[in-house]
Amino acid sequence: MKGPAFIANAYYLEDSVSQSRYDAFICPSEMHKKVLGYAFDLPIYPLIEAIDPLIRAAGPPVLDPIKARRLVWFGYPESYRRSMPIFETTIQEALRLGYIDSFSVISLESLQKELPSTFRFLPFTTSQLTAQLKEHDLALLSHVPLDLSINSLIKSPNKAVSSIACGLIPICSDTPNYRELMDQLSLQQFPFSSQDHHRS
Repeated sequence: MKGPAFIANAYYLEDSVSQSRYDAFICPSEMHKKVLGYAFDLPIYPLIEAIDPLIRAAGPPVLDPIKARRLVWFGYPESYRRSMPIFETTIQEALRLGYIDSFSVISLESLQKELPSTFRFLPFTTSQLTAQLKEHDLALLSHVPLDLSINSLIKSPNKAVSSIACGLIPICSDTPNYRELMDQLSLQQFPFSSQDHHRS
């Protein structure tokens, strides 16, 4: 018995991840399972997407979508740097025109100095994440650029699940796992394509 390997990031399928070292793979989505199935002849088990353990029970949302004007992004600095700079001009314009009241970024402090001055920065702490998210109405969840790289296409929808658990509407990149989740929840109008941000 060699034991299982958990694989969430397809960029790191290196020689060290080999059939000779593991009995099975555990992955975060059905899409991961399909991709791994092309490369490995081992049992592959996708986990059911769950609410992040940092998210405490938030209760039912009390959101009026028409009045939803407080937008938030949350994640690691490297995730922001990969996916969010192309939206900064659009978000600043939305703030200037009053389409949204605020845009907050919840992340590590190393990102703070890189953000536009009109963005609100909230330092990430495990004990405060639920309360921080509940201060907002909408979560912007970007896996853009949709560059057809395998890791963009198979991203887990875990942030959308966490956002919904806190009573927020997730506005998501239209990647397969986000699309599947949003379709299941009858939120089909909220995923956006890679061209949509120019018209936001």
